[in-house]
Amino acid sequence: MIVNDETVADQWEAWARHATALARRLEDAGDSFDASLKAARADAYRSAAEQLRGNTGDPGSVAGVLMRCAAQTQVRTPPLIGFDQAAVNYTRARTWQRCARELDPTLDEVQPRWSER
Repeated sequence: MIVNDETVADQWEAWARHATALARRLEDAGDSFDASLKAARADAYRSAAEQLRGNTGDPGSVAGVLMRCAAQTQVRTPPLIGFDQAAVNYTRARTWQRCARELDPTLDEVQPRWSER
């Protein structure tokens, strides 16, 4: 698969800006939980874009790094206590995984959707 690193990184940064703006609006409206989810997504997109831009070799190596980030924050079973933080981690893991699989679609999923359980 041929990936244009600059185009992909630009797209991720655009998504990060959009998610950040939405997080601010949600926070201003008093919805701090949804704001934290959007902020987590923005952070993951921004981090993925930075890593891709800093890559000097194969985008597949960045995909591996992003997938490891997803694996480190994955949430297998939603807890009864601490659900909000688990949801933030889940969102971050799904976002990193999405970016990794955009670079290398052959990677296995490490954070499945909770609805698919």
